Amino acid sequence: GFGVQKIDDFSQLLHYALAFPPDEVIVLQEYLDDEGEAGIFYARDPHTDRAELIGLALRFYPRVVGDGRCSLDVLVQEDVRTRRMVRSFQHTCNFDGSWIPPAGMVVRLSTIGSTRVGGLYRDGAAHISPALCATVDAIARDMPNFYCGRFDVRFKDIEALQSGLGFTIIEINGAGSEAIEAWDPDISLMTAFRMIFAKQRRLFAIGDSMRSRGAKPISLRELARLYQRQQRLIKLYPPSN
Repeated sequence: GFGVQKIDDFSQLLHYALAFPPDEVIVLQEYLDDEGEAGIFYARDPHTDRAELIGLALRFYPRVVGDGRCSLDVLVQEDVRTRRMVRSFQHTCNFDGSWIPPAGMVVRLSTIGSTRVGGLYRDGAAHISPALCATVDAIARDMPNFYCGRFDVRFKDIEALQSGLGFTIIEINGAGSEAIEAWDPDISLMTAFRMIFAKQRRLFAIGDSMRSRGAKPISLRELARLYQRQQRLIKLYPPSN
């Protein structure tokens, strides 16, 4: 979510481009207003060719519920999650803090759903279906040597997602992406660690299989260089919104 902005017109695009790190690639994509967002973790064994979905996280955008008395600024500050948003220098709040939402109104506060701005992740493993697995597997097999990674998708409703047809991919993360379902606050710390370690064991097994087939990983020096470059760019990106 770093540097991600919803842009409504050309003047905003120009302002964003001027604030972006020079000589770096800007990715533009269609904005999808579907409320549902999920991270679908895919893995395929290079030896057996068996594919499965090893995790599904449901992501909820930062939001507050109006009470008819308090302003948005007060509601945001009183919520342990959303107060992170106003404290982040890498995020711009695009809402009228003085507005008092009616009682019961749910107010979405951000374009992005990252935990750093108050987003919420829930374990959605119960929604993994054979149809969804088959669709994601077909997409993954269309990418050469893609054996492990996370597909971040938007969808209109959970039934559409489970059907394997009602979603749009907004981002594809490689093997190093997080098992973000472990961030579900209802999951105990020990269970979360078990989920993360299980994903890492699967990843290491796939990596070992790929090495036996001739794949050569990058050096530790190159990995460190890429990591440092990423951290430098994160600090230079325009704030998200």
